[in-house]
Amino acid sequence: MAPVQADLPRFSPALLADFERTDGEAGALRVGDEFHIKILGPWNGSVRVTGVGATFFEFTTLEGYPEAGRIRLETHTLDGRPDALRFEIHSVARSRDGLVAFAYNTSGGGKSMQEATWVEFYWCVA
Repeated sequence: MAPVQADLPRFSPALLADFERTDGEAGALRVGDEFHIKILGPWNGSVRVTGVGATFFEFTTLEGYPEAGRIRLETHTLDGRPDALRFEIHSVARSRDGLVAFAYNTSGGGKSMQEATWVEFYWCVA
């Protein structure tokens, strides 16, 4: 998790979600750091780091982001084996308005894009 926290943009698929640090110092993530995320399509927005630990970090969306909520990326040893890790992404969010809800839920575009982004992120980390 330390390499991901130290250089988050490197692990994100830039074509789908390009992370740019807008507040905070380069290097390891710290609570309060902020990123603007350029997301393919009309989904750009900013997030703030609200939690960081040796095995996890968490973002909360800021005003103007297409969704209101938080996302947590976390690792655990798999079945107690030190040579195997489980990588988890937990998201709790709601659409910021009816237009975003329609695009995300009804057309499926937003949901598909978000899923593709996190699947690609996972493979970049793995």
